[in-house]
Amino acid sequence: MHQNLMVGLYAPTLAKELSSNRPKEIKLSLGNRDLHYFSLPNEKGLEALLATLDQAEKKVQLSLFTFTHPLLVEKLIELHKKGVKVCVKLDGTTAEGASRKAREMLEKEGIKVKISKGRELFHHKWAEVDKKIFIIGSANWTKSAFNKNRDFILFINNK
Repeated sequence: MHQNLMVGLYAPTLAKELSSNRPKEIKLSLGNRDLHYFSLPNEKGLEALLATLDQAEKKVQLSLFTFTHPLLVEKLIELHKKGVKVCVKLDGTTAEGASRKAREMLEKEGIKVKISKGRELFHHKWAEVDKKIFIIGSANWTKSAFNKNRDFILFINNK
C-alpha cells in the first residue's frame, strides 16, 4: 500500500463554500484554530505558503511526494541559514527523479533530506511550522501545482 495522510474536519461552513465549485480563498475559525484554504491554481496560495514559512523561528518539517518549486527550495535554504531547523522527507522514487535537483540543493546547503524506503509511494504533502501551523493539501510543491493543476492547500493555525 502507498503511504498517504488524510485529515478530517467537521466544518460545515467550509464544506458549504467548497461545494460551490468555484476558485476561492476561504478564511474561517474552527474552535481554537484559524483555517486558511486556497483552491489552486492560485498565486495567492504560493504567496501564503512562502509567507507562512517566513514565520518560522525554530523548526520547519515537511514530507512531500514531489518537491521542485525553486522559490520554495530557496525559502528553506534561507530559513536554514537563519538558524531555523529544516527537516525534509521525500518519496524515494521522486528524490532520485523529479525532486533530485531540489534535494541536491538542500543537501549542498547542509539540510538533511530523508528518503522514504520501500516500493510504496510516499505520497505525503504536508508541512509543520514551529508546531503551530500545519499545512496540508493535494498539491505537490511544484510550479504546476500552483500555476496549472487543480489542487488545494490548507493552513491550520493554532491560536
